[in-house]
Amino acid sequence: MTHSAFDAFTRRTAGISRRRSLMTLGGAGLAAALGGPLGTEAKKNKNKNAKKKAKKQAKKKCQQQVPQCETALAQAQALDGFYCCQFLSTCDAAGFIQCLANVSTN
Repeated sequence: MTHSAFDAFTRRTAGISRRRSLMTLGGAGLAAALGGPLGTEAKKNKNKNAKKKAKKQAKKKCQQQVPQCETALAQAQALDGFYCCQFLSTCDAAGFIQCLANVSTN
C-alpha cells in the first residue's frame, strides 16, 4: 500500500469512532461464527467400503491356498507338514515357513 493510499484510507475512516469500528468487527465475527458452514456435508467414505472388500478378497485367496498346499505336500510325500498349511489360511506365510522349518529339522 502506498503512502498516499494509506493516508486516503485513514482520512475516510477518521469519522468513525473506535467503539463503532470494534462493534462492527465483533458483529462480523459473531455472524460468521453463528452462521455455521455454508453448504457443506459429510461425504460417504467410498474408500472404507473398498478396503473392506479388498480385505475380504485377500482372506478368501489365502483360504484357497490351503488345499493347494496340502496337495503339494502330498505329492512331495511330506505328510508330517500338513498342519503347517493352516497358517496359510490366515495369510501367515512367515508362520508357514517357520512351521516347515521346524518339521524338517525334527
